[in-house]
Amino acid sequence: MISSCDQCGRILQLWRISCPYCKKSAMNWLQVLGIVVLAVPALFVLSKFL
Repeated sequence: MISSCDQCGRILQLWRISCPYCKKSAMNWLQVLGIVVLAVPALFVLSKFL
């Protein structure tokens, strides 16, 4: 999947954290929210096993 950088307009892969051309963050708030929603339950489950 691809997206574009808001700063310079270059086409980026969706998993890029920062733009390699202008070095600005390429993640939007929806991607950050998705990562948090997936990470919190995973950390909870892992903490139960450790």
